[in-house]
Amino acid sequence: MKNIINILLRKLYNQIPKEVLELALNPSEYNRTLDALVKEEIIVGIVLVDCNLYAGRPTKITLKETMLKTIDEESDYSIVGDHSIYYIPPEFRENRDITVVLDMAYPAILSLPNAYPYNQVYGRSVLNAADDALSSMTHQPMYMTPEPILMGNNTIALNPPMTRHVDWILSCMLSYDKDFTNVSSNLIKPLEKMVIYGAQVFIYNKLRIKVQQGFLEGGAQLEPIKEIVESYSDAQEKFDEAFQKFRGASVFEKQTLVDLLSLCIGS
Repeated sequence: MKNIINILLRKLYNQIPKEVLELALNPSEYNRTLDALVKEEIIVGIVLVDCNLYAGRPTKITLKETMLKTIDEESDYSIVGDHSIYYIPPEFRENRDITVVLDMAYPAILSLPNAYPYNQVYGRSVLNAADDALSSMTHQPMYMTPEPILMGNNTIALNPPMTRHVDWILSCMLSYDKDFTNVSSNLIKPLEKMVIYGAQVFIYNKLRIKVQQGFLEGGAQLEPIKEIVESYSDAQEKFDEAFQKFRGASVFEKQTLVDLLSLCIGS
């Protein structure tokens, strides 16, 4: 896919006069190009933030023993209080950041008897005992998956901690990068709309007080600018609608629908 940012910028400049964008972003004051400020303030600051907060790409990551963070030389399993701590390297998350953890699934090893990872040497918990009781009735091992907690910086904490490592399967959401690299073609149109309406939201919030007061820097003609700015009063609603279309389109990215369905049926 060719540069998505260039596509978004070209569409934006065809819809919103550059003079209005320059008044809102003021590139001369920051000694930066209009392209750079649009990307920073609108594409990244508005559009990307919402895309990563509420959308993203679902994926599954196997927690390997090598991912355990070393706390000290005697802490083989990185147990800190009630947690085991894992750091997920870039190559396991497509060089993207993890934004949300969704689920934790059993690895294949847990289909074997006596593979339960929480058998503490100093005693048995109530949950362990309940698992044993259910196992005795069903003749199948019953296991409790640990709760994954995103600690930031692609670090995952598992609660309760493990006394021996198990290759748990983590389901999570990965962020889009600042250039929207490798997004599928069905996301481009919703992204274009989000950038346009995001820019309108930015312009409206930045300039509406100035045009109401009858003041604009640089000798800009007030009336045409005022008319344009006031026409953006409903831009936030349009942005939200465009974002919902983006979320719907994101489901049909390659492998995304398969990953989401697998979460639903637990496969």
